[in-house]
Amino acid sequence: MKHKYKHTLQDAKNAARPAERDGTPISVMFIELFAKRLTLLIANYTNFSPNTITYIHLFFYLLAALCFFNGTTSFILAGAILYMISTVLDYCDGKLARLTSRTSIKGKALDVFTDTIGKGLLVISLTYGLFRTTGNVIYILVGMVLLFTYLFPPELHKIKVFYTDGASLVMGLTETEKNDNNPKPNLINKLHIDRLLRYPMKRGIRPYPTDTDADNFLYFFCPIIKFLGIASILHIETILFGLILYILRYSIEIPIFTYLVFKNIRER
Repeated sequence: MKHKYKHTLQDAKNAARPAERDGTPISVMFIELFAKRLTLLIANYTNFSPNTITYIHLFFYLLAALCFFNGTTSFILAGAILYMISTVLDYCDGKLARLTSRTSIKGKALDVFTDTIGKGLLVISLTYGLFRTTGNVIYILVGMVLLFTYLFPPELHKIKVFYTDGASLVMGLTETEKNDNNPKPNLINKLHIDRLLRYPMKRGIRPYPTDTDADNFLYFFCPIIKFLGIASILHIETILFGLILYILRYSIEIPIFTYLVFKNIRER
């Protein structure tokens, strides 16, 4: 007798949040590809709860942080691989909750807490590890700045979820509110450049980077580039370059995000 699966791949795909279905190429074509299949395996063959997956996700965060703390190129590469595994698991816990109808406020709070603590540990271990191996104090300085940006968003994230229905960071710039009978034109429409973005967005690809893309660039791609020695040809310290880019992104993101969120609250 042929085994009948409890859930199908389409079920796992439908369990994705809109922000997971509509993302940049990294999240759509790579992370989402693995996450929905892993979620399906967990749902059909284990009794793991979504919170259990969140704790496993945190465990891989800690392993990645330990590798980054070593500071050597080989250990940083190992940390990058462990980080990517934790990222896939981070997508799985929410999918599993929705797929098995086990969503809860506790689970959402645990997920936000885990991400905040995990990312804080990653930036501390990575920058201190590189400081230990290079002796360059600039890693400590950029690490402190980046750590502040990680500790700053939690309250804003809560506001984002409850007051903007999980809309993207640049909700007022590139998206109109859904379920609105009289949608207001966003900035992209006003500037008449929406035609340039129509092709990728129709295919579920955002033309701007998400938090996941920024994290993957810093904690996954930069270590790989450093390990391969590609950037050394140009005398560029890859991870330091990634850290600075990340800080510049946040320096633009936080003021815009804060303004849009509180503007949204006042309008409601």
